[in-house]
Amino acid sequence: TTITTTTTAAMTRRQKRRHLVKARECVRALEKWFKNGAVDCEAYLIALKAELTALELHNKNGNKNNNNTDVGARIESLFDGAIEAAERLTYWDVAGFTSERAGWKLRELGLEDMSKKYFFQAAHMYKEWGAAAKVQNILSK
Repeated sequence: TTITTTTTAAMTRRQKRRHLVKARECVRALEKWFKNGAVDCEAYLIALKAELTALELHNKNGNKNNNNTDVGARIESLFDGAIEAAERLTYWDVAGFTSERAGWKLRELGLEDMSKKYFFQAAHMYKEWGAAAKVQNILSK
């Protein structure tokens, strides 16, 4: 059983590494497109960068409660940039999804009060997009 648990943990780390590598490749591709004039990918680019950075911060700091507020503030700043870009482009679905992801990341860190703001913001964005069922889903959490 110990060998199985160790093997499963190692596979999970390998899979996570593979996903991170793929996500970084996507960031490079989006950066290239944005640089070449595809301004409509800006919100996706910033959102993916925010997600990656939040993941790296979370992995680096673990669940050290003394540092969570600082990490939470950095995560807020990153996701706020992505949300603003999506709003500017009127991509309400992306703004809603990005707000929701920020809420989940902050909740993972135990920052419930900070996360609520993003869940309510996500509900508002989904409402703008016309996704009534998603609004109800968000508000029920």
